Amino acid sequence: MTTAQTSGQRPGLALLVRTSLIPTVASGAASGLVFLTVEGAAGLAGAVAGALLVIGFFGIGRLVLEVMRIAEPSVYLIIALLTYGLQLLGLIAIFAVLESDPSWHDRLSETALGVTTIGCTLVWTTGLVVASRRERTPLYDLESGGR
Repeated sequence: MTTAQTSGQRPGLALLVRTSLIPTVASGAASGLVFLTVEGAAGLAGAVAGALLVIGFFGIGRLVLEVMRIAEPSVYLIIALLTYGLQLLGLIAIFAVLESDPSWHDRLSETALGVTTIGCTLVWTTGLVVASRRERTPLYDLESGGR
């Protein structure tokens, strides 16, 4: 097993789209169809909201990290932690707004939202693991003249 990449550039976002985004969209669509048949329009709305929530938060976070990849490692870590913290605050704010308005329970299925969010998160995370295995990033640098 070598760490040589197949092309001269990092796969970056193209690999992410193939391994995380497309399967997550497919998973959200399948969940939407299931909840449409089970709970009707509210189920579909909940499933779409859950899929968009996962794709939006994980996608924006990944885009920020891809753009900031050129930064120093210590700055990159700070940006990654800040992005994660802002994502958590955004998620808390979204659910606080939904919880403060009781009329959304009629238009959005809580079960569909929860199940789709969990399912799409698992699909996205699995895609990231697959992408990291295919990316072939070395764990350490070998000396140029070493064995």
